[in-house]
Amino acid sequence: MTWKFSRVAIPLLVTAFAWGALLIATGGNGLSATPGNDVPTAQAAALAEESWTSGWFAIAPGATRVLTHNLGGDVAGYAVELWFRDTDAGGLGVNAFGYGGFEYLGQWEGGYWSNLTASAITVHRMADDAAADHMRVRIWFMTPPDYDSGWQAIVAGAPLTVTHALGGAAEDYTLGLWFQDDAPGGLGVHHRYFGSVEHGGQVEGAHWQNLDDQNIRVARWADDAAVDRVRLHILETPPAPAYDSGWQDIAAGATLTLTHNVGGPVGTYRVALHYRDASGLPGSFGQNMLWAGGEAVGASHFGGHWQRLTDTTIEVYRQPDGARPTEVRVRIWTPTLVYLPLVSSE
Repeated sequence: MTWKFSRVAIPLLVTAFAWGALLIATGGNGLSATPGNDVPTAQAAALAEESWTSGWFAIAPGATRVLTHNLGGDVAGYAVELWFRDTDAGGLGVNAFGYGGFEYLGQWEGGYWSNLTASAITVHRMADDAAADHMRVRIWFMTPPDYDSGWQAIVAGAPLTVTHALGGAAEDYTLGLWFQDDAPGGLGVHHRYFGSVEHGGQVEGAHWQNLDDQNIRVARWADDAAVDRVRLHILETPPAPAYDSGWQDIAAGATLTLTHNVGGPVGTYRVALHYRDASGLPGSFGQNMLWAGGEAVGASHFGGHWQRLTDTTIEVYRQPDGARPTEVRVRIWTPTLVYLPLVSSE
């Protein structure tokens, strides 16, 4: 009998929207990656059959791109991550500003993904956006979550309370919330208006809030027309992150610079930013993702986002209006690769 060793990599990672193993490979859609984007070649090769990345690609304001990934399998088992990059000098760098869409006095910024299938995904850059000159999509098969709500119908204007009953420390959960548009020719599985968006007096989209160790509340706004169903994944006890800021106070209008010193290629990171309402005001949102990416209601700006991610620091910006969120927490995970021996006889 001979002992053979196979480079079977088992990585552990988390994303802001869903938990999963880090599975990154070179995209097969013909898009050209920008130098510095790629993960180490050996790692990418070992994981190529389980994942896909578009690499950084340029996209014009107002443009829509259909990207072919051909991962196959069950879309319900996917994790999806969309990042932006501002290429202007002094800009936001790698960022999540306007994730899901951001509207201010008729100007639309940010971007989102939609129409996820087993072979393709569509990305959209808003018409007036100035901070998502490049985008990058990553899709991989996530680790089975501790709780999966399945697709649940949700009525516009009627918050849905989901009981997960996981217990443990709810502030340490990682979770993802996806939307489904059931209209023929609509957005399909998507993240448009994730965190919610107000425009022209209409409020659309959805978000989660009031997470605790038993329940979570999902709110779909009264004017929304594209979130017919929602699906929630929760992982109760994720692996320890490479960096955890803990809960940090953040004032309205402030930029918080966090030094993580994780090092290595930023392209392998998973970044999770959560908000917490510790204002003590009535109707607390608790742990939440309301106005994720930022949003304006009239001339007032709410929510926040992360920006200027490097291998040593990350910034969190809180919009200048509103009494909440009062705290933010950033966690960053990087891959842990374990090579297992494969025993065989000859």
